Amino acid sequence: MESIKHDGKIILEGAGLAKLSENGNVEIVSGPHPSIKIGYQEEETKKFYQSDTNNIPKWKWHTSIPIYVRGNFLGYRSVFSLVLEPGDSVRIEYEGNNMTFTGRGADKCQLIYLLQRIKDSLAGLPEYHRQLTLWPRFKSVKNFMIWDSYLNTMLRCCTPLVESYKSFLSPFAFNAIKVNLFTWIEDARIQAFLTLRGQAPQQSRKGNDPIVNQAGLSNSDLIVMYDSMFNSPAAHWLQYEAPLVTDPAYLYHKIILDVYREKKMFFKESDTSILDREKYEMFYNAAKKKYKGIIREAVLSYIFWYTRGAFYKVGFTPEIEKILADYYSQSKYPEYKEYTRKSELEQRTRHNKRVAPDFSLKDAYGQVFTQEKLKGKVAIIDFWYTGCVGCVEMKSALNEVKLHFKGDSNVVFVSISIDENKDIWLKNIIQKKNGDSHNIDIYTGGKGSSHEVIKRYGVAGYPSLHIINPFNKVLYAKQAPDLNDEERGRLLELIQNQAVLTMDGPYVFHNGDSSVIYSIAGTSVTTSQHLKDQATVLQVQSDIYNQTFPVSLKNGHKAEKSVYAKPEKLLALSDIEGNFDMFRKLLQANGVIDEKFNWIFSNGHLILIGDMFDRGNQVTECLWLIYSLEEKAKISGGYVHYILGNHEIMNLRGNHRYVQQKYSRNADLLKIKLPRLYGENSELGRWLRTKNVMEKVGDILFVHGGISDDVSQTNLSVDEINELLRPYYASVNIDSSNSALMKINSTSTSPFWYRGYYAEVNLRPSMQQIDDVLQRFGVNQIITGHTIVEGSISAHYNGKVINTDTEHARGKSEALLVEGSTYYRVNTNGNKTLLFPSETLLKYSPDKATSVN
Repeated sequence: MESIKHDGKIILEGAGLAKLSENGNVEIVSGPHPSIKIGYQEEETKKFYQSDTNNIPKWKWHTSIPIYVRGNFLGYRSVFSLVLEPGDSVRIEYEGNNMTFTGRGADKCQLIYLLQRIKDSLAGLPEYHRQLTLWPRFKSVKNFMIWDSYLNTMLRCCTPLVESYKSFLSPFAFNAIKVNLFTWIEDARIQAFLTLRGQAPQQSRKGNDPIVNQAGLSNSDLIVMYDSMFNSPAAHWLQYEAPLVTDPAYLYHKIILDVYREKKMFFKESDTSILDREKYEMFYNAAKKKYKGIIREAVLSYIFWYTRGAFYKVGFTPEIEKILADYYSQSKYPEYKEYTRKSELEQRTRHNKRVAPDFSLKDAYGQVFTQEKLKGKVAIIDFWYTGCVGCVEMKSALNEVKLHFKGDSNVVFVSISIDENKDIWLKNIIQKKNGDSHNIDIYTGGKGSSHEVIKRYGVAGYPSLHIINPFNKVLYAKQAPDLNDEERGRLLELIQNQAVLTMDGPYVFHNGDSSVIYSIAGTSVTTSQHLKDQATVLQVQSDIYNQTFPVSLKNGHKAEKSVYAKPEKLLALSDIEGNFDMFRKLLQANGVIDEKFNWIFSNGHLILIGDMFDRGNQVTECLWLIYSLEEKAKISGGYVHYILGNHEIMNLRGNHRYVQQKYSRNADLLKIKLPRLYGENSELGRWLRTKNVMEKVGDILFVHGGISDDVSQTNLSVDEINELLRPYYASVNIDSSNSALMKINSTSTSPFWYRGYYAEVNLRPSMQQIDDVLQRFGVNQIITGHTIVEGSISAHYNGKVINTDTEHARGKSEALLVEGSTYYRVNTNGNKTLLFPSETLLKYSPDKATSVN
């Protein structure tokens, strides 16, 4: 089904378009074929912009195919795009709060506008509004049923309206609008179902009772719901009858759920569940069998190039290569094949840059050396050949770098020769012209540069230098690099920074009257045993090569207090996420610790507002530094507060989806399951269980996420919230009969998950609600982390709410310094910037926020 083609232009203009977005920008999306939408290809809009003498905004596109224009001018949070075809010239005006459309193409714009108005009107109805603001975080059957009812009402109201416009629209425009409407509704239903599905608490089984998820639903319950709710006429039309596909996401999500339905397992019930593994070949084969024509082609292509699809999430495993070859073997729809091939080439290039390719080569003694032997180590690999002048020069420069790692078995230098004559190669390395006693010398077995390893590493010139990190990722790849003093300095710093990451621990596990301490270096584990009453000092690696700091083990742990007097000064920060280097720099630059990790903050308080875990590769080191500073601070009259965030709770509960592979590998080295690293018998696990999820320090409430209305209305005190939740830190088996406990544990309303303060403006609490919370807890301010807001420390609600989450992983680290009644932003250079005058309240403005998990 194609629209009528015009070799002309599309014009969109009108005074109302000034409200599209700031600086006169809209988002333009175009498919590669009038009736084939393969993803959304975004284009820069400013180059299409112009204005007439009356400064009326106008966009003009010269195109022979339709385009989709997205923008908020159809209503706040518009979910529908304008469908514009060659030859259209549409003018948009405002009459009060309503929009009018004139010119060629006006009918379809009017229809899309009316659909958006229906959606907004239904969402404002009392029976829907409260529940819709909770989506997609809700996990109760009641909320899901309300959302399902809302979507069905959308279908009943919108379908007749679309059909009534059929005679006024081109076949393409009619079908494109109908597809977009039905796709939004049905995919929204699927996303809600996926949220309701959740994960099953593995401890909930009693006797022969089925395992249920947090909503109390078993897999059998979910199967019944799925069978009854996901076969509407709209869903059937999209899957089997639609003449075009504008966005294959819904069809892809539907086939995934169909696979889960077939296996009768929407959530995992064992460690061997299909849901624990990426099984794109199952999705591919199911889609190939179920769908026909262009619908099948759109889904099969999408399985590969989607940003959570096979190319991105799995890479080019034998299973993926097999189904990819099968896909290309089909002859129809070359446009889709072309797009998939383009994505494949891009991802292969990125994949090769990210993951060190495998190889298997022999050394001078005929022993096989494989890439597998480099895992857990920092590897510097150079490719060379006899007679290469630049190779000799580079080897000389590398020798200077190599001296810094003498004796460090976790930093290895590998030389791969492409000499075709083995005798020449052996003579060369014996004479140490291009090799030395510290090198691993291997060669391509007489195949020279035609060996597969040359292709896999993308070697196009000699010498070629590559640096692989301990997690098998390529960090540096250059052909004929100029290793001058400056470049050697950069290489040395890069290698040292990566060598630090080969270290982990110590991990301390208690067993009766003794403890076992494990330290990890690369793939090696050292152990020592200590008696219970024996004074024990650990040495923990810092982020600086060959620098450690001491940690004295404590004699026991007790739960922290929840309420403290306000100190003269405090430093608060959050969301370090394993980035020890930024953590250290912030503390040192702002006078909390010295270069030897001693406490120098006097009687000040250091307040860490959660999420030391995940994403980074020095989580353990961050935890031990906090652990050690607690006792040092007390000696000086200061204090260290460690408030748990959602990532602490996730790790204690065995949810490791954001954990770096380093920790999975190290758990394997210790021959334990990953959750045991912070189990009840581990020192760090016992210590973490003494912490709080919120604390009151003087007139300030510190909490990772925030205080939702639901939590506030429990009327529990800070002490009561901490004590009620503490026994469940490491448990997913929550007492569902305790409504207060459910609220303070919920992923949408709990103190460590709530994001409402920084949500979209119309979903945020009112100033009165903020004041009510402050009054409830007897404080003047709430300080949070959890959500990045403009990348810096920021004040909200007239300064009554302050956010401390910044982009530490990108080197944009800040902390909040409070001295008396004065608030500063401080950074890793020790710079102090007044956050707001102490005598002045900020004027609240609805800024934008970016949520991260």
